[in-house]
Amino acid sequence: MSLNKISSANRAEVRSSLDDAQLATGGDVNPIVDYINNSFTPSTVTQATSITTGVTLNSKSGVITTVSTTLTAGSSASAFTLTNSTITSSSVIITNCEQGATGSSVNALVSSVANGSCNITLTNVGGTTTGAATIKIHFLVINN
Repeated sequence: MSLNKISSANRAEVRSSLDDAQLATGGDVNPIVDYINNSFTPSTVTQATSITTGVTLNSKSGVITTVSTTLTAGSSASAFTLTNSTITSSSVIITNCEQGATGSSVNALVSSVANGSCNITLTNVGGTTTGAATIKIHFLVINN
């Protein structure tokens, strides 16, 4: 479920189940708590030139919009680099793809996590070629 699609009633229900100490851990620590507290605004960046062009987005969460691309069934695009000052070598990066092409099934695999960056590879896990479209990659950086 996308955080942007949580209803205000559900947000209030989650908020009521958290104590004051948990709600106070928002800000740089927990973007999900920020969203529940109504202070969550994801950062965005749009990829330029090609599907392998790197992007820079220095936030714990955000949305990367790729250039329009076509991926044949079972194929992967070459990795691109996400430069992000909140990423450390021990970060966990969660991704979710929002496809623009009807019927497409694209996954984003994170690799080569290092201080300040990671690589993201898009793979078409569906049985047909994706139509030419942009893909929105939602990400969340979790630091232990």
